[in-house]
Amino acid sequence: MAAEIDELPIARPWRVRWHHWRPPGAVSFDGWLPGPIEQIEPAPAGWSPDGRPVVIGREYFSDGSPHWAWDADNGRLLAGPGTGPLPDPGQSRPIGSFNEFTLPLWTDLGALSRRLPLVTRHLRVDGVSVYCSPGGVFAIDSATADPLTAACTKPPEKPEARTFPCDVVPGVDPGTPGRHPDFPAFELADFHRVPPADLPTSMGDHASRETLVEVGVPAFRCHPLELTPPTRRPHAPTDEDNANDLLPIGSLEGGTLVIEGSTGVVYRLPPGSDGTRLGPWHPDEDVNNPERTTPWFEAVNTLQDVEGPEDDKYVTWIAPDLATFLTLASRYIAIRSQLRMTTGRLELATLSTQIEVGLGSTVPMAMFSWWTATLKDVM
Repeated sequence: MAAEIDELPIARPWRVRWHHWRPPGAVSFDGWLPGPIEQIEPAPAGWSPDGRPVVIGREYFSDGSPHWAWDADNGRLLAGPGTGPLPDPGQSRPIGSFNEFTLPLWTDLGALSRRLPLVTRHLRVDGVSVYCSPGGVFAIDSATADPLTAACTKPPEKPEARTFPCDVVPGVDPGTPGRHPDFPAFELADFHRVPPADLPTSMGDHASRETLVEVGVPAFRCHPLELTPPTRRPHAPTDEDNANDLLPIGSLEGGTLVIEGSTGVVYRLPPGSDGTRLGPWHPDEDVNNPERTTPWFEAVNTLQDVEGPEDDKYVTWIAPDLATFLTLASRYIAIRSQLRMTTGRLELATLSTQIEVGLGSTVPMAMFSWWTATLKDVM
């Protein structure tokens, strides 16, 4: 549709040249987005080796806030995200390594859920008008230096419903260097594959085994999710009646994440578990029933288990296999990073529905599990 609009023989006062931006009421699962951007400025003279115009965007006005550098002409990411001094071209720090990037919960958004204007600052660079906003940054072509600020500095009356009147230039895909093509919330270089000889002896020939060997697990730490490369064998359980070789891959909300060797299912063990035994199970679950490994095995109980710490004492189903888990984790992280861009409680309610749809389209059980319960516990 954008291409058709672009070809219409009508005069338009401006059009979008490039953007890294989340419209109000929308959520993107394509990984981290910059925002809310509160400061934009030209790069220092001589920063770009070839002299091209560069825009520096920073989330806040402090030196410790994350910042990015984009090519003003096409929006290509040239450096960042990074904190401290402006990084050299091509330099970046993985988002997960930032201490500032603890992912916000719904309950943490009281101060952030505010009515903000769609445009917070404007910059004219080499004939291109660049704007920053709670949703990120975008650039437009316009004969007028600043055609939008005057109309977009007042907070919208209904931020969850208002959309920005723009048409995106077709064929523009700046890309995000370094991101994994299938799991874009993670850096490609952070994935660690597991040699078959390092897998537990009981690791079956299933989808999780294939992912461990060919894709790997990323090294990632951003509360409440931490992923660690499974590079060594865990201790085997001593109870032969419950002999499940478990491969730890990280933690979620203080509980160890493991892959069960015989099935490849990803579970979360309760806090305090030593990571070697798959238990205890919820009293209402039949552990001898093979269907316990299907997405619907304890939909109701899972929601009950995450409602309070007193119930956080049972094994919880997380994903049917490692590849699905990484997809859910990538979407979960991308969603959590974008909650900081929200401009009101009504928009949070809109995003809650999109979160359920986005995670549930990966695997239905995600709509009734830790993935959504930790995001909407006050909705």
